[in-house]
Amino acid sequence: MPSVSVIIPNYNHAIFLKRRIDSIIEQIYQDFELIILDDCSTDNSREIIENYRGNSKINHIEYNQNNSGSPFKQWQKGIANAKGQFIWIAESDDDCEPGFLKEMMQAFEQNENLVLAHCQLLCIRNEQVIWRSSTDRINKVTDGVDFNINNLLNKNGIENASGVVFKKDAFLKIESKYLDMKFCGDWYTWSQICRQGAVFTSGKYLNYFIKHDSDVSGGAILAGLDFKEGIDIMLEIIAREKPNTSYIKATLDYRLIQLEDMKYKFSDKDSYPYIKKILLNHYKNYGFDVVPQTTIIQKGKLAFIKRFKTLKFSAKKLFI
Repeated sequence: MPSVSVIIPNYNHAIFLKRRIDSIIEQIYQDFELIILDDCSTDNSREIIENYRGNSKINHIEYNQNNSGSPFKQWQKGIANAKGQFIWIAESDDDCEPGFLKEMMQAFEQNENLVLAHCQLLCIRNEQVIWRSSTDRINKVTDGVDFNINNLLNKNGIENASGVVFKKDAFLKIESKYLDMKFCGDWYTWSQICRQGAVFTSGKYLNYFIKHDSDVSGGAILAGLDFKEGIDIMLEIIAREKPNTSYIKATLDYRLIQLEDMKYKFSDKDSYPYIKKILLNHYKNYGFDVVPQTTIIQKGKLAFIKRFKTLKFSAKKLFI
């Protein structure tokens, strides 16, 4: 049996697909199987996938007759077919270093309490790095409850699923709410898995999060799904992990900052007042006064600039 099941859920990413499949087959760590799921693509994805049929690493290829409408339904299907103890959801338009899987699996081998491991990412558009994630250590192991409070309470602190490996058994224990989500199903999944054990964070940049005009995240953000689905995840983490009030207040402030920044960007003009009403109600529910918005927004902009400073160099693979 392979240790890792790598799942590529593809939809209309033919232009990225060969590079993605090759990036997995060429991993230094080779104890894996590859499952490719195509969600009724209308481009030439099938032609590219069929070029790999017969490869010893590929265990399963499946083409949907109808589009599922949800990447997370494809996650579920892939994991149902997985033989490995560990799962890597390798998004079809992303890329990675050859050492990614080796780094993740070394962490699991050294600590049996780990349920999830992830690395740092470079976000790339047109071969330029537009932002990067960050951490304060080269390697860090965190209690999963603490990770939820510090990394997943106010936002999805694991920005890209392609940089994550998790235990299949932990996934099988979570509730199926992620299937009802259009955008934040990964965020919900991480919070549910992390609660079950420890989390490994690698400081190495081994994952490449590719942004392009046809990626779905931009439209989902403009539709307000990061708020409409994300607030429910926030409330669930608060209820389960019971962080102190300072964390809750900081989280509400952070979300209000984000909302004000999005005020004129939503594709539906009703999203802003609807979401703001929900947030202000939660301030009242937790007994907080709303900080004057100008103060919140100014602090938020400074933090945002520090966190996501635009980089000016071309993206190249760094760790061979």
